[in-house]
Formats: sequence, C-alpha cells, structure tokens
Amino acid sequence: MYVPNEDNYIVDGQSYAPTTTSSEKNPKKKSSMKLIVIIIIALTLGFVVYFVSNLIFGGKGEQTVENNGISSTLSVDDPDVLDIYAKVTYGRNSNTLNKFQKEQFVSLKDFSNFEKYYYSFSSLQRKDLRDEENNQYSISSVVVDELMHKYFGPDVTYLKQGTIPIVLDHSFEQGNTLSLAYNVDSKKYMTTLTKTDNSNSSLVPISISKLESASKESDGTLVLVERVIYINSSQNNGAVSYKVYRDFNHTMLIDSKDNVSLEDYQKNPISADTYGQQGNLITYQFKQNNGDYYFYQSKIEQ
Repeated sequence: MYVPNEDNYIVDGQSYAPTTTSSEKNPKKKSSMKLIVIIIIALTLGFVVYFVSNLIFGGKGEQTVENNGISSTLSVDDPDVLDIYAKVTYGRNSNTLNKFQKEQFVSLKDFSNFEKYYYSFSSLQRKDLRDEENNQYSISSVVVDELMHKYFGPDVTYLKQGTIPIVLDHSFEQGNTLSLAYNVDSKKYMTTLTKTDNSNSSLVPISISKLESASKESDGTLVLVERVIYINSSQNNGAVSYKVYRDFNHTMLIDSKDNVSLEDYQKNPISADTYGQQGNLITYQFKQNNGDYYFYQSKIEQ
C-alpha cells in the first residue's frame, strides 16, 4: 500500500492532506492578535492605577512636581522668616548701620573676630549666663560654640584670647554690656554685666529698609531680598533738610528736601514705600545646618 509522505498527500487522485486552521496558515496574524490584547490590558491597568491614586492621594502628585521646582515663594510676614531676617538686621538703629548695609559682599571670611562674637551673641539669653561671685558672670565655652554655629554655621572658627567688649542690642535686667575674658582652666568666659544706653534715636534715620521677598531654593537655601535707602539729614531752626541716596557712599542721589518743618515731617516721614523701586537691593542667603538656618552670604546688588 502506498503511504503518503510529507510532500505527497495525493493517492489515487484523492487528497489525504491534514486540514489546517486559518491561524496555522497565517502565524503572523496570531502573534499580532496576542500583542493587541496585551497592549489593551496594559492600558486598562494603567488607567485603573491612575484613577485609584488620584482618589487616594487627592492630586498630591502634581504638588510634588511643583515643589521640586527651582524655588518656592514664602511670605515676608511668616514668623520663621522674620526670625531669620532678624539675624541681618541686628545692630541697626536710626543712628547706626550694620555690616550688611555697608559692605558690597559679605561671607564668613569677611567677619573679624570681634564681629563673630558681636553677631553670634544676638541670640544670647539670660539663662546662658551663670551667676558667679563678686558680681561676675560666666558663659561656658559650649554655649559660645553653639551661638557661633547657630549664626555662622559649622565652618566657623574664632579666637578666645583677650578681652572682648560687647554691647548687646537687647538688654537683661542686670545690663546689656559684656566684657568677655576666656579662662582656659575652667573653659568659661568670665564677664561683668553693666548697662549702656544705646536708645538714642534720630528724627530722621540714616537708613530705611524693608523686606521685599523671601523664597526657598530647591537645595534648601533661603533667600531674602531687602530694599534699602540711605539718608543724610540735618536739623536747623525747627526745620529738617535731607537727601535720600541709593547707596551707602551717598553717590547716587534719589531725592532731596530742604527746610521741611518738623511738624510736617512728623506727619509725613520718609518711609521705604515712599521711593518704591528706587532703593537698592541687598540679597541674603542662609543655609541649613541641623535644622537651623545660618548666615551664608549677602550682596548689595547696586
């Protein structure tokens, strides 16, 4: 008997070839159908995950994208912002400019040893002073280290020798003037505490400033921008004359007024808003260390 082989299915004129399905005839079509089904399932799962996450998280995913931007704006009235701003306004009054209003660029290396004590002691509290004999007080070197790092950050270095006189901008009941002398054996600063009157004020201040903006950059740096004007004034025969400048050196005149009666001036004194955008800008940067912001640098923009 003749048995058909793979190539011959015709016997006595009759075909004995096995029947084939359409998919077997076209394997490419079968693969394409599987791929389409997989894609439809993947898209369906994707939509389900998207809608479920929106219901659970309430769109917080979009907020995260926004927060990862270059910077975020902060309120200039935020108490935390104002506390940090106070670091660079320390030592100012109607008669006195501080370092940041006078120097074009300031960073840690630009502070003298005395200035490091002066500005870091802006956060000195009465509890930091220990009562000693003969109206003496002591401050431990640990406390001073903490004050230094709180203001200037982890890289600050300073000298301990000699006598360091400091008139605080704030006062305790016993006074506001320290005379620090470091004791190597006890690792304490010994000091007296006396009163100095630093409340003198002028009718026309020598500068006026205003915090204009606050923002936080993506790396955590806090940036404060301050608007400032500088004033030179005189009083004579019940009248005041003044000149308003953009710069500390009094070279860029903004405005001047002569012989304004004291009564009129008191009714309408100079303010930061009077000259709007004509004042100069000082930009301050603060970095974070152990959760606290310390002064990093400042720049008068000119």
